[in-house]
Amino acid sequence: MLRSTRWIVCLFTILIITLTLFHSSESFHQPALEYYNYYLSSAPSFPQSCPSVYDIGRPPLDHEEQKCTQLQSRIPEFDAEICIAPGTCNEFTIHIWRVDQTECYNSEAVPDPSFIPEISQWMRTQRGPDSFYVRTDGAERYSNVLGKYEGNCSYVYDIRVKNPGDILLQTWWTEKYEGFSETGDTWPEMHLLPLFDPLTLKGCSPECVAKSDVIPSMSRKVTVIPAPPTSWKDALPACDSSDPIQGSYIPLHPLDRLYPLHTNPEPQGVPVVGRYGFVPESCVWRHAGMRFGDHTVCTQKKRKIFFMGDSHGRVVYDGMVHRLSGKSDVMTESEKVGNKFANAGNLDLEFLWDPKGSEFIGNPDRCHKLGNADVVVTSLGSHWANSNVSDYLNEVPFIMNLLAECPYVPAPDAPSRSFIFLTMPAGPQRQDEWVQRIKDRRTNIRSAYETDAGLKIAKSLGWSAVDYYSLTLPFSMEALSVDMAHYLNNDALDPVVDEVIGKSGLCG
Repeated sequence: MLRSTRWIVCLFTILIITLTLFHSSESFHQPALEYYNYYLSSAPSFPQSCPSVYDIGRPPLDHEEQKCTQLQSRIPEFDAEICIAPGTCNEFTIHIWRVDQTECYNSEAVPDPSFIPEISQWMRTQRGPDSFYVRTDGAERYSNVLGKYEGNCSYVYDIRVKNPGDILLQTWWTEKYEGFSETGDTWPEMHLLPLFDPLTLKGCSPECVAKSDVIPSMSRKVTVIPAPPTSWKDALPACDSSDPIQGSYIPLHPLDRLYPLHTNPEPQGVPVVGRYGFVPESCVWRHAGMRFGDHTVCTQKKRKIFFMGDSHGRVVYDGMVHRLSGKSDVMTESEKVGNKFANAGNLDLEFLWDPKGSEFIGNPDRCHKLGNADVVVTSLGSHWANSNVSDYLNEVPFIMNLLAECPYVPAPDAPSRSFIFLTMPAGPQRQDEWVQRIKDRRTNIRSAYETDAGLKIAKSLGWSAVDYYSLTLPFSMEALSVDMAHYLNNDALDPVVDEVIGKSGLCG
């Protein structure tokens, strides 16, 4: 009996020493990132319903029950806090304000940013004199530049992360009122200064499981046992709306990250692609033109798709040619030449370099250029960046109407021509000499306004639309490591190409 007691005491002592050493080891290996040491859900158990990437929309948060914690600002001009409501999950508010009200007054006491009174009013009452870029990583890559302006240089950003799990939160101060300046003649300085150190936020309770792609792409190369479930797809309708497809960027399946079907390039040693995949929020793409699909279905019939616009449209054109030619690797180049022509099976593809549509407008035989194209895609806007917004709002619908007036000879299974409008993409946060020299004004605050206006124009004219801006904004900083302009070698390109192919109707 005494011997048994001794063994129990000995084992207990060893256990205590082991736990102590483990705790000590943990304390000496804390990550460099600052941790927020409590769950975003402060309820004792998980919420009644866990967030889901299939939830529709990101409605504003109720601030009444939120409790706020001050953050350590890295910019002396600003203070910031994070606010969380008890019992909520993966949703929070970032509140930012200027410390010095005199400086706030000086920031607002500048000439109107636009020649259009409505835009100046929008900037002063809804945007304020400062712009910020808020981004999450981890369970979901999400970004936001359009917070709510409360007046007196106080800004509120409501964040709903749809995918449960830990997230990394970062926020940068980007521009002042010059971010939408049409009346000044200076470059809108891009500050790109971190407002606070990156925060790792603990997500929902463990009962809420984070989602990654349900079926890995590599399953095409291996046998999956048991067969992956398909009920989640069967429960969702096909993505067939003419409106932009909204959704979430969630981490790729772990197997795709460990064993990618293609080696993902890392320009300048920076990982920029192969980390996130786009999931539509309320539908699923079922066309054969997806990256790892059987693209022969898309190229069997004699069809023509005609692109017209700027270099961002050229990238989408090249992405579509790359995809429908049977390639499934990441597209890393888009040759900077003028007009382009390509064939994939019986499908003819053409790109007309006409960034402002001026060549098309000035050509009396303009419709001859279209030929009998079954699908017309426009990418207009980026080259109006240094012009007035009124030019964009007037010229774009004029060009779209001219395109719609061109005659079309229908086929039995293509009774009408399809029109797809691409908004301008988000702008990489550049600070280099070139953008300063040309006084580049393609800021994301300005692009957000023009995107909203462009989508309304497209809807009023009966065009389908792809929100190129919203799809690329979460990855705008990755573009700084590529060519500092386009979304090549980027996780945002696939969903743009998916949507253009889906809306074209070429793949069934």
